[in-house]
Amino acid sequence: MKKFVGTLVFLLGLLLFSFGQERWKIIEQTDDSITIYRNENRKNNIYEYRAVCTVNATPSAVYKSANTDGTYAELKRYLKEQKLYKTSNDNLWYIYQRFSFILINDRDYTLQYTAYPNNAKQTYSLIWNIVNDKVQAQPKNVIRLSTCYGNIKIWPGKQK
Repeated sequence: MKKFVGTLVFLLGLLLFSFGQERWKIIEQTDDSITIYRNENRKNNIYEYRAVCTVNATPSAVYKSANTDGTYAELKRYLKEQKLYKTSNDNLWYIYQRFSFILINDRDYTLQYTAYPNNAKQTYSLIWNIVNDKVQAQPKNVIRLSTCYGNIKIWPGKQK
């Protein structure tokens, strides 16, 4: 089986409803082929960020890695509580997370994840957004985050 260069676009940002034209500016390029962009149009002084990289792997392998819990192990040291809520739809689930940091109150949120895999075309998309009212009541003395939106898009690139 031929390997594809899978292109991973990791769009991290907060949900922004910008009615103006997007203006993406390169703010960083790393040695391992990641380019970080920032949308110069912002709302309430919040920027939207995008990271783009090309990897020598199949899109399905990149998608599997993006959905593997161990990929985000570095964040675990701050994770105080996590609950996964599955639904009858394999492409829709919820995750409640509560983080504990030094010197500040705990933070929590519930994210809804929606996956759009297309194995035939080798394109994959994973979208998440805040849905705090879905599964978990807000604990006492915890600050609930109200804005978090992002997605990962993976598609095949040029064959090598």
